[in-house]
Amino acid sequence: MLLRGLKDGNGDVLRPSPAVRRMLAGTPWPGAEGPRGAALRRTVAELNARGVPTDGLYLAWDFTVASTRDLTGRAVHMRDDAFAKLGGRAPAFTVGKVTDFTAEQDPYLARRVEGTVDVPSYLDLPGGPPGSSLHYGRNGLPEQLPGNVQKANFRCNVPRSAMDKPAQPVLYGHGLMGSADEIDSEKLRKASQEHGLMLCATDWIGMSEGDILNVASVLLNVSRFNTIPDRQQQSYLDFLFLGRALAHPQGFGANAAFRAPDGRPVIGTGLAYAGASQGGIQGVALTALAQDFRRSALIVPGINYGTMLQRSVDFATYEKLLAVSHPDRLEQQLVLNLIQMLWDRGEGNGYAAHVTRDPLPGTPAHRVLVHEAFGDHQVANIATETMARTLGTSGCGSPPSRPAASPTSRRSGTCRPCPARRTRAPRSSPGTAGPRRRRPPTSRPPRGRTRTATPAARPRPWASSRGSSSRARSSTPAPGSPARSR
Repeated sequence: MLLRGLKDGNGDVLRPSPAVRRMLAGTPWPGAEGPRGAALRRTVAELNARGVPTDGLYLAWDFTVASTRDLTGRAVHMRDDAFAKLGGRAPAFTVGKVTDFTAEQDPYLARRVEGTVDVPSYLDLPGGPPGSSLHYGRNGLPEQLPGNVQKANFRCNVPRSAMDKPAQPVLYGHGLMGSADEIDSEKLRKASQEHGLMLCATDWIGMSEGDILNVASVLLNVSRFNTIPDRQQQSYLDFLFLGRALAHPQGFGANAAFRAPDGRPVIGTGLAYAGASQGGIQGVALTALAQDFRRSALIVPGINYGTMLQRSVDFATYEKLLAVSHPDRLEQQLVLNLIQMLWDRGEGNGYAAHVTRDPLPGTPAHRVLVHEAFGDHQVANIATETMARTLGTSGCGSPPSRPAASPTSRRSGTCRPCPARRTRAPRSSPGTAGPRRRRPPTSRPPRGRTRTATPAARPRPWASSRGSSSRARSSTPAPGSPARSR
């Protein structure tokens, strides 16, 4: 906070108090002025470093709105506790169904494998069903009830190319209130085959197809909202355990379901993550927590659901339920901002600052590809660009405000035009007074842009036989394939 250029009732400029002047000059009196002066000078330096002039300063201070420990501490504790119990072993898993396809049945997939992975559950009901919330121990951190296990579903699509050359394993995060079977879409199956990727998905519990009834009930009674971000924090652990099962030598790769007819493994090295829409939003938090992969493709993502919801066409149906419990539109804004304080723990908003820099304890920094869709009617561009700035990505600037405008990008201190995009000027029909009305897009626009953020690579924290640090430093992340402009 900076107060500057203040004037009194007579129009005279207000000067800072003698104490403030002493602290700014670095000559504080003994006592409280010493530490307070150091904090004041640090605040002024940070403001100046961000281009905010402090001439005419009357007073400046900073304050903590939320600590890293409060935002991320629960998920980090769950991760560390669960993997400490796992040790160096692969997670236990069960293969429930294996489906082989002929080329006539599916030109892209050779096999689909479905099953469950056993994950320690930190929720307060057996098996952690929708509506459950985190169970806390005496230390105020999530604690596993004795024997409570989350049976995290998984669905893996093995491309035909993997029968000749092992495919790179990629964790995939589905969209809003969806499910793991999103990887069955033709575009993802085709991309898997073309780029040698084996997509494996589990449900984003908390905001998956199985949570729809609970989400509806929460909108009618927001005092139960914690059940959504609590299950989402458990879902991060589900994804991390699925990733360990994919990467560990004694995990999926040791099972016959993940081997070719001649016995060769179909899973290669270089575990990565890719997620679209909600999968991109939640992928921010997952990536910040990930120890077994270094690269993510976040496709049409964003942060801060409180900002996104009422800007999204997807929220229209759910908004009707919120209007029942809170019919006043101003009150709805208050509600969304209040619940965001809990939601920060269960979406990318609380984790974005720790993805590519300032990593969380025991976590490497990551390399991220961000793909934004211009004029997105589902994930507002403001949420994507706020996320990109927080991540520290480089790439194209804001979309043009006029059809003929050319945005610029800043990379390493230089400014250059973004790649040209075809635009169409509004046209008027004979006898009409205005431009031709264009139908709003029912899906994301086909042209977008990408941003990348690159940290230094770090050694894998376990079993280095599944990959090398040089792969993590690759200038082009492999999961970027599904993120190509559409």
